[in-house]
Amino acid sequence: MILLYGGLRTGKVVDMLTETEKPGTIAASERERKLLEMIRALGFGEINIYVADGQPVRAEEIKKSVKF
Repeated sequence: MILLYGGLRTGKVVDMLTETEKPGTIAASERERKLLEMIRALGFGEINIYVADGQPVRAEEIKKSVKF
């Protein structure tokens, strides 16, 4: 089960797979769902997430990092 926490704005939780709201919960936005899909597809790695008005607006997957 995937749960999305609303954090400081709402403190509410929603089950992302069934989209069922439980008492005191909110539904995830389409942008939040797309972000979760991107994270799941990544497997491992690093993503920079840009947020505006409490919603993800852009995510950048880090493709290459070289350590010397």
